[in-house]
Amino acid sequence: MLKFAPCNCVYSTCIPLEKFYRVPVSPHAFDTPMPGHGRLGTTSTGSLRHGIQEGVNNMGNKRVVADSSRCIGCQTCMAACIEAHDIPGNIAAPRLRVTRTYEISAPVACHHCEDAPCAKACPTGALFFDPKNHRIGVNEDNCIGCKSCVMACPFGAVSVATTQVPVLMGDVRVGSQTKSFVLKCDLCVDRPGGPACAEACPTKGLTLVDEERLAELTAERARATIENEA
Repeated sequence: MLKFAPCNCVYSTCIPLEKFYRVPVSPHAFDTPMPGHGRLGTTSTGSLRHGIQEGVNNMGNKRVVADSSRCIGCQTCMAACIEAHDIPGNIAAPRLRVTRTYEISAPVACHHCEDAPCAKACPTGALFFDPKNHRIGVNEDNCIGCKSCVMACPFGAVSVATTQVPVLMGDVRVGSQTKSFVLKCDLCVDRPGGPACAEACPTKGLTLVDEERLAELTAERARATIENEA
């Protein structure tokens, strides 16, 4: 079974409120403005009903989900991630990390939160909302190494590394300087095969989950809940 960390996501499927609560619901019940609603942390003039409709109509972010029951701790996913990012202008380091407890192991990677605290904390746009690719994008050129994203991430899935990069005058190298890189899952968005970690995992313990797959999992769990309570 795929395991998710607790979150505050809005349901992605439209369930009539009367059926959900089993009581009549006023059409104006959710028209109260929500303070602090929205990605920028500003006060929203919309309603909860509008927010639900917006969540249904727009594709949510994708993310790579780990199944700890299949993870054998081999770190093949980390090796594949390093190889995928071992390109000029980038840093060869894993964007996910296999974490172990006494009982289980599983890679921890960016959740690509809809209201990502790392992106909101970044002062330079090195992390940004990327609705085109349904993710939290990375622009390494803008990273200044302040580590605000590291402190903001609730999952411990973001880190910052430094390396020496050449200083060029035209095509001539005249020295080197220290450059910071924010390290987090970018979904291998430029890779034809998708996330390298999921493709390389020998036990198929990593899955790229999009809104459609998430809706399927939600429906499966809802059915299981009803069957267990029957």
